[in-house]
Amino acid sequence: MVCRTASAGPLAVAQPRTQPILVAVEADAGECAFDDLAVRGDCGVTAVRGAERDLLAARAADGTPVLGECGGLMALSDSLTTTDGDTHDIAGVLPADVRMCDRYRALDHVELRADRDALSADAGQTRRGHEFHYSSADVDADARFAFEVVRGDGIHDGRDGLVEHRTLGAYCHLHPESGALDTFLDRVAAAAE
Repeated sequence: MVCRTASAGPLAVAQPRTQPILVAVEADAGECAFDDLAVRGDCGVTAVRGAERDLLAARAADGTPVLGECGGLMALSDSLTTTDGDTHDIAGVLPADVRMCDRYRALDHVELRADRDALSADAGQTRRGHEFHYSSADVDADARFAFEVVRGDGIHDGRDGLVEHRTLGAYCHLHPESGALDTFLDRVAAAAE
């Protein structure tokens, strides 16, 4: 299985129910589109909207593996409030309300330790990456996290990697050499067998 970045049209057409979804929202990616494994867009507000948002939420609720980093975390959250105070409903998969800030909230190398088996790590494994974000997230009191933050800030209270269904959303941009994406694809392959 290969992650492609070229757009293949709307999620409803390009995304078979059995395929995982990698939500990788980038600040400068331009127009929003779905391909086999990725959601690309210009920020959490515009990355997932309307029928695409509803379909992403339905697929996550049905157990489709979904991995979202940074803007992907934002796109999977309940809501996003802009610096102007406008609040937008987002996919509603992860129990968090995101608020954009005028200046960056975190800028650092990150090390995470998995508390439990997750889409991108086995319990006890560490993953490395970086965080650089202009938002903060308020999470529900019963929110579940996959990672303890060893270095960095994470989402809330020294924790990163919100978990719901088979969805994982984190502020951390996981480094490819950390093994996170390999573990994600291994988990998907094992579930398909």
